[in-house]
Amino acid sequence: CKTVFVIIPMLCADQLGRRFILLLGQSLMVLALLGMAAASSVNAPILAVTSLCGCMATFSMGIGPGTHIVGTEVFPLMMRGRIFSLALAINRFVSGTVAISFPVIADIISVSATFGIFTAVTALSVLFVYFLVPETSGKSLEEIQVFFRQLAGEEEEEEKEPLVVNAIIQECE
Repeated sequence: CKTVFVIIPMLCADQLGRRFILLLGQSLMVLALLGMAAASSVNAPILAVTSLCGCMATFSMGIGPGTHIVGTEVFPLMMRGRIFSLALAINRFVSGTVAISFPVIADIISVSATFGIFTAVTALSVLFVYFLVPETSGKSLEEIQVFFRQLAGEEEEEEKEPLVVNAIIQECE
C-alpha cells in the first residue's frame, strides 16, 4: 500500500506540480493526524489504525519524496551537495528526537495532545510550503534561483554575475 503512494507522485509530479503534491500530502496529513488525536482521546482503535495508515500514505506521497525532489532543485548548484546533506542530517536528527521523545511527552501531556502538537506543526508546514516553496516543475534552475533572489529582496541587475548554470555553459562554449 505504501509503495502505491510513493509511485503516485512519481508519475504525477510533472503534470500536477511538485508544490501541489506537497500541499496535498501535508493537508491530508493534517486530517490524518487529527484522526490520530481524536482516536487516542476517545479510544477508537479502528479510527487509530485508519488514521495511522493515512499518515503513512500521505507522508509517502507528499513530504517524504517531495523534500528530496524539491530540495535537489532549490539549492544552488555549487552548494547543493553540502546543503542537502546537512538538511538530511538535520531531518534524521529531528526524526530520531521525535521518536525517542514521543513516549515521554505523551506520558506528560497525553497521547491526544501530542498528536495535537504534531497536527499544529504539520499545519504550519502547509503554510510554509504555500507561501515560501516555489513550484519547480517545468522550471529551469535559473528561474528557481531568480525566485529566491526576489524573495530575498535582491534586484536583478544586468552587471550581476551570471548564474552558476550560465557560467558553466559559457565555460563549455
